[in-house]
Amino acid sequence: MLAFASEAWAIDEQDWNALVAEGLVPERVGAELEPTRYYVFAPRERALRIASRRALPMRLGPELLAASRVVLVAFDAAPRAPPASSATR
Repeated sequence: MLAFASEAWAIDEQDWNALVAEGLVPERVGAELEPTRYYVFAPRERALRIASRRALPMRLGPELLAASRVVLVAFDAAPRAPPASSATR
């Protein structure tokens, strides 16, 4: 999951509930951990509006593992322009 994320933010339960209420779908990973951890991908613009956000290092370390609710920002998934050689003239 971290391989697809450029940023990670720990958030509180109130902000988590707001994201889920907005329709963001939590990732299934984390449900098997004890205590349960919750992860969701959100657009960067939305993540930056979360009042409780606390930046987490982008590595599988103690900070990330200790966070119970994490918002991940995916790498830019916008379509790329085709290479110049395949463009129509």
